[in-house]
Amino acid sequence: MSTKRIKRIDPMQSGKVTAIVSVALILIIFVPFMLLFSLIGMGTSFGGAMLGGSLFMIILLPIIYGIVGFIIGILYAVVYNFTYKYHGGLQLEYDDMDDEISRIGN
Repeated sequence: MSTKRIKRIDPMQSGKVTAIVSVALILIIFVPFMLLFSLIGMGTSFGGAMLGGSLFMIILLPIIYGIVGFIIGILYAVVYNFTYKYHGGLQLEYDDMDDEISRIGN
């Protein structure tokens, strides 16, 4: 077992990853429900058009979640990097598979 600490997180990379995960989650969770609610007549109404409003939300919400996720990811990384010296970072524990593979081969 090896233990490592994350000393620094790149804010832009963190923002991109968080944005992608946010959009993926909203697409997986929200979009099917909005489509279902539109079909049964419970969709969001914009100007009286149920399906049109739902389609508007299906397009708009992933964009909003992506932008918000990007900003939150950047802020998380900046705060983490700033406070690292106080909390010591995240500690990761993992198995080193290269050692096991070399033992099996010998």
